[in-house]
This record gives sequence, structure tokens and C-alpha cells, in this order.
Amino acid sequence: MPISPQSPTSGIQAQWDRFDRWAKRYLRKTKELVDDLKARRLVDTPDYLCLLQWAEYKGIFVPPHEIDDLQVLEKRAKEKIEFLRGYLVDISFDGAEFMHIKSKFLPLQYQSKCNSSMGFWFEQWLDNAHPGAYHGYQGFDVVLFASAVSDIDFESVNTILPFDEIFIRQSCGLPWDQARANQVVQEIKADLGMGKRHFIRVDGVGSSLISVTFNKQMV
Repeated sequence: MPISPQSPTSGIQAQWDRFDRWAKRYLRKTKELVDDLKARRLVDTPDYLCLLQWAEYKGIFVPPHEIDDLQVLEKRAKEKIEFLRGYLVDISFDGAEFMHIKSKFLPLQYQSKCNSSMGFWFEQWLDNAHPGAYHGYQGFDVVLFASAVSDIDFESVNTILPFDEIFIRQSCGLPWDQARANQVVQEIKADLGMGKRHFIRVDGVGSSLISVTFNKQMV
């Protein structure tokens, strides 16, 4: 059933006020970043890691770098805000405290803080595309930066963006080892309520970006 923003309690209203303040600042910081990139006329992709798509980060696609193309970064920022608005709606049903805990990652979305954080690119495959529960967001991918897996409610992410794959970047771009990758995957499976019979494929161990592919049906 489609959902829409509501604030049933004063505690939840306080969380919405916090989100609105963050969203305004995030848009302002994004515009400042784009203006700075244009003024320097020299674009280095680490300068806007916070707005890269996973394939741009990995070097598969060329990220926006021409001056006239940089406005797409502001568009991505606006789409991310709408995704997070839907995400907050979903987590708000578990109360103001849960809403606060599972949105503590908001300040890490800034360029100044994202590099030292874990990056999670959620991707919906186009050949399997279907809309999420929030009509304000109908995208196919979004990136979130967080200190740990536990900072994000993956079930709520999946409600807003039914994803098929997650690309996960180690903090500071450090390489993944198998033990750490296994740990992260198990945490995500637990959050999604997946048991041992759910198949998950992990690729990219040894690099800074692993891909985690989900078969949400039991095998």
C-alpha cells in the first residue's frame, strides 16, 4: 500500500524537523560543491564521491566531468532527499527513537565525511524493475553512507527501493577481505530476515567495492 509522510507524535515531528534541516543544508552544500567544481574547471571524481554512482566509482562509466554536465549532481541530490523522505516515513512506524537511530547516518552524506564512511549503493535491475511504496521516489538506485551496517534499516530501504544488488565500499576505500565481507553479508541478511536457504552471491573481495546480489526467493 502506498505511504505518505505523517507525524503522529511530537517525538516523530522532531525527527522530521531534523530531516528538513538536514535536507536544506545538503542541497546548499551540493550547490556549493558544484559551483566550486565549475569555478576550478578541473573535476576530480573523489571531489564528489558523495554523489557518484557505483559504476562511476568503479570506472565502468565516466562520471559527469564537463562543466555543463555537473548540474546532474544537484538532480541526484534532490532524488536522494526524496528517497530518504520515503525511508523516514517507513521507519517512523516503529516510533521516534527507532527513527532517530536508523537515520543517524544523515550527516555522513556530505562530501567532507563520506570518504571515511562505508558506502552502500542500492541497485534495482531494470529488467526486474517495480516501484517501491513511496510515490515521491521512483528511482532505480541510491547511495547511502554510514558508519556501520547496523545504522541502516535495510528492510525499509527495500520497501522504498526494491533492490536486487548492493555495492558496498569499505571506509576510506580499503580493500575487502573474505572474513569482513562475510560478516557484513550476514548482518544484512539478518536485517532483511533472510535465512540460510536464501542465496546471496558476493563478488569483488580484494578490492574496495564488493557486490552483493540477492535472490530473495528461497532456493
